[in-house]
Amino acid sequence: IGSGSGRVLEILQRFHPRLLVGVEPSANADELKNRFASDPAVRIIATDGAESIGLKFDAAFIIGVLHHIPQPIPVLRNVYNSLVAGGSLLVWVYGREGRSRWAVRILQAMRVATVRLPDRVVIHLSRICAALIRPYGKIALRLGSLDLPLRDYLGSIYLKCSREKQVEIVFDQLNPRYARYYSAEELREELVSAGFSSIEISVRHNYSLSARATR
Repeated sequence: IGSGSGRVLEILQRFHPRLLVGVEPSANADELKNRFASDPAVRIIATDGAESIGLKFDAAFIIGVLHHIPQPIPVLRNVYNSLVAGGSLLVWVYGREGRSRWAVRILQAMRVATVRLPDRVVIHLSRICAALIRPYGKIALRLGSLDLPLRDYLGSIYLKCSREKQVEIVFDQLNPRYARYYSAEELREELVSAGFSSIEISVRHNYSLSARATR
């Protein structure tokens, strides 16, 4: 659900599923159709995640998308109804847990302005922010005994990305019109409300939440 650039589809494609469906409501769906046209097992559907596509699946993935949906319950209920009995849902969202709360407050304050700015301006701001985050990350790793905020995430993920990707990561935080930062309990409540059970939630790198739930 929310295939975006197709990165998650590419990862799932490696496991050679019998059928892999990417749901994408934006104009990017046409680009994805062309990109995966050579694989008959991949199907791209240009629709909203809350709309049924009349198929049943063993697994569903909502990676980096749910926190950008203002009304997530209809989407989660549709996913629940689209799974076979015992099917699994994997979700990844921005989190409010751990030591990242100060970063969440800074991002929320910045987004008051950035969501109203042209993309070209936000891209420029993202480059500045990325340039400031890099030295902080290196300092946080050197001073490991202090356990500075976001140290694990910066060391294991962010600093390993190319500079271009680092700018994209910052841009993804500043640009979307809507972004929510979940607590583990809030995420659990939404999954339960949609009908899911056997819910397992973990905090990742003190800045995000991953959840696995079963129909």
